[in-house]
Amino acid sequence: MNIHTWLAIFVSFSTTTFILIALPRLATRIGLVDIPTSRKIHQGTVPLIGGIAMFCGFVFGSIFLPVSLQEFRALLAASALLVFMGILDDFHELSARARLVGQLIAALLITFWGGTLLIDFGNLIDTGDLVVSGWLSYVITLFAIMSVINAFNMLDGLDGLAGSIALIATSSYGLLAWNQQNMLVFNVVILLCVVLFAFLPRNWRVKKPAMIFMGDAGSTFLGVALVWFAIYGSQQALPTIARPVTMLWILALPLYELLTIFIYRLLQHRSPFSAGRDHMHYLLLNLGWSSGKTVASLAIAAIVFAGIGILGECYQWRESLMFIGFLLVFCSYAGIHTVLRKKTQPNI
Repeated sequence: MNIHTWLAIFVSFSTTTFILIALPRLATRIGLVDIPTSRKIHQGTVPLIGGIAMFCGFVFGSIFLPVSLQEFRALLAASALLVFMGILDDFHELSARARLVGQLIAALLITFWGGTLLIDFGNLIDTGDLVVSGWLSYVITLFAIMSVINAFNMLDGLDGLAGSIALIATSSYGLLAWNQQNMLVFNVVILLCVVLFAFLPRNWRVKKPAMIFMGDAGSTFLGVALVWFAIYGSQQALPTIARPVTMLWILALPLYELLTIFIYRLLQHRSPFSAGRDHMHYLLLNLGWSSGKTVASLAIAAIVFAGIGILGECYQWRESLMFIGFLLVFCSYAGIHTVLRKKTQPNI
């Protein structure tokens, strides 16, 4: 990394830290805080400025990078839109329909304006690369983007959980980009790692309550950034940093959570987008686990999943075997979810 990259890192970290220190009082004064409810386990009001801080740190730092941000403009625009809508949602909870419309617009910016599309899914079934084109690639990409955004929003239920999972994913992207010597992707994704490093110490304090929450602005920003890097890095980047099946493993935990919750709620004739305490982290809490133990355990699981993906990429394991393994682990995850739900009998 050259001096410009180090300067960008310094600006990202400093900007994020400054906002996290300077804005809590203002956030409390204007009501940009999270208030405890029956679904939330924290005590007292907590400022919801983590997402704003991370987004500003990421944007200001990227200005100093020694690379052209032309290819990243759609990501920045989509992120700005979702952060704005997230702030509105944090002030006054928006309807599920309004949030989905905002996510759809962000996804349209990425696909139609940015041209970032899922086209080649790799050799998942040993019959050659599975390739889609035309309107089908747009539909699949829109669905994928909105799915990952919602998956990270679902993870944002315990101090440090969503941030830790995002840090594991961004670090994995960075390792893959470095391995492929794709410094364009590496330089940008490292800034996401930096803003998360600045945020997490104020959000995950183990035995102390969080000082700052990321809010919907933060979870949606992280979600759209991570899915963008997964698609761009496996489809458009020159060179690509990993195969599509590797990206599935890196995002395995949020994807497993999303699929499990959607299937369970649909079987219960409930809206998949409704709020509830049927997420894995809540079930572990109901089992008697502490918040710190729950977050650490899920983070370790995410590291293992990402590690499998990285090893598979480095040693070029067969994509079909990696995909079968991904599905088998999902079945295990869903099975554990079912057992815990029945054992703890949560009020959902």
